[in-house]
Amino acid sequence: MTQSLFVTWRSGGEGRGHWGPVGRLDRDESGYRFVYLRGARTLTGFVPFAGMPDLEQVYQSDELFPLFANRLLSRSRPEYQAYLSWSGFERGQTPDPIAILGVTAGRRAINF
Repeated sequence: MTQSLFVTWRSGGEGRGHWGPVGRLDRDESGYRFVYLRGARTLTGFVPFAGMPDLEQVYQSDELFPLFANRLLSRSRPEYQAYLSWSGFERGQTPDPIAILGVTAGRRAINF
């Protein structure tokens, strides 16, 4: 089964502009795949992500791309279980990285 996460970006900066989809991250039994969507070409000011400069290329990897992995809280952090709980996951559950990104929108900070 393929899991997908749509990546959005806001043109025009904070507080103004339009949100739009710029990419799709997929995971299946063969690994991870990232492709840019039409919004990456049409949203004013969008710049391709570091390490993924070609808007036409399909990026593939066995591991989660650093761009996304860096948005996950490390499992070694003492607050990791609280982070999962805050995100709505069951205690002791090991959710898929795409599921975590989908729920947290890539935010790593938690407020107690």
